[in-house]
Parts: sequence; structure tokens; C-alpha cells
Amino acid sequence: MKFCQSHKLSTEGMRLSMDWEGHKTDLSAARVTLRLHLPEGFPEKYRFGILRAMDLCAVKRTIQQPPAFEARIERS
Repeated sequence: MKFCQSHKLSTEGMRLSMDWEGHKTDLSAARVTLRLHLPEGFPEKYRFGILRAMDLCAVKRTIQQPPAFEARIERS
């Protein structure tokens, strides 16, 4: 986690969990909730910054604005 590395914070005891709530009519996700569980004693002054870093995650942004996909069959 770049945020922790740049602030020289240990990631020991951190845990990330995700809840996936699906649509009732199809298999796509209606809502994904990411939860970062911080260890006891994590500095309060970094809580907003680490949440902001989660919001700026490249994977999260890609899922929110997915690329176009194209499937092809080609000869070897």
C-alpha cells in the first residue's frame, strides 16, 4: 500500500474486506463496499488520507469506468 509506504506506516494488522451486493435481476454488482480494518493504535491523523487513497485506487476507478472489451478469434 503506497500510502503506508510513503508515510512509513506499518501495514501489520491491517485487513481489507469487501461486500458485494448484486442486482436482483442480473449478475452484475449493484454496490461494492470496501472495508479497511485498521489495527489498534493506527494514527488518527492518517485515517482521512488512507480513505482518500482508497478512493483514488486505479483498480477501483477502472471498474467504475470500465474499458471497452472486444473478443476475437485469430489463427495462430
